[in-house]
Amino acid sequence: MKYLFASALMGLACAESVSAQTYATAVHLMIESNSSEDGSTKVIDEETAVLVTNAYSPRAARISQDVTVGMIGTGYDLKAGSVLFGRYEDSVWTYCGSFGMNTESAAASAVTLGVLTAGFTLLLEPFMDRKNTICLYDENNDGVFDTGWGDASPAAGGSKRIVYSLAPKSMTTSVPYERIDPQEGPKIPMDIIWRKPGRTGLITFILRMDGQNISKKTTAIPVSGDKPMTVDLGGVEFALQSYDAVNETIRIEIVKGYAARYERIPAVLTVSTSYYY
Repeated sequence: MKYLFASALMGLACAESVSAQTYATAVHLMIESNSSEDGSTKVIDEETAVLVTNAYSPRAARISQDVTVGMIGTGYDLKAGSVLFGRYEDSVWTYCGSFGMNTESAAASAVTLGVLTAGFTLLLEPFMDRKNTICLYDENNDGVFDTGWGDASPAAGGSKRIVYSLAPKSMTTSVPYERIDPQEGPKIPMDIIWRKPGRTGLITFILRMDGQNISKKTTAIPVSGDKPMTVDLGGVEFALQSYDAVNETIRIEIVKGYAARYERIPAVLTVSTSYYY
């Protein structure tokens, strides 16, 4: 009887239907300049940064008093003076930070609760560390945060550093805040690394934001005697001169480093759902 039941389950799983839904937004960033190595030539190991800089949100805020966001089991204590970065989506700015559960909540819950809402939210999570994302919202722009959002949890199949879903959370009190210089807010590293794909005559350069791949370009390794191959990635221009197969290094010239600028980086999540019958 057990054998027949198992066979029936296997038969149900033979056919599959898959549907997918895409959610998209943009991460808003201010890029810091770095022209300190312009004109220099350097030898670089694989996975070593070609050039680094920092990025930060165009907005930042500092709260003026303590507040607890969430209830027992999902509560987070935000202290007066905490600095939050601005997160923009659907014409609305919220302000977010990275916080751990308070002692009472940690004791009441062995794990951090992840709440998925009806729609996924793509937010500027690279500013965060491995704690949970808590966001505050000023509904009427009067300098007081009225609404709390949080319990960030990685969306299925998405990046653990960018794609999150947020749920409304209670607040013990409304919280006054002040807008501050965005450069006083959290910053994240941006860099460019390189990799050699297999036994090819190619080099791939990858632009990363806090370790998350943002974009990439692949170019041929120049043959001895040929001109260097110029690459423009993330506003940085450099010339690939050669590849050393013995030491597994490349030689490049930094032509133009990062320029200070505003950037909108696309963030897209495709959620696939499988149905078996």
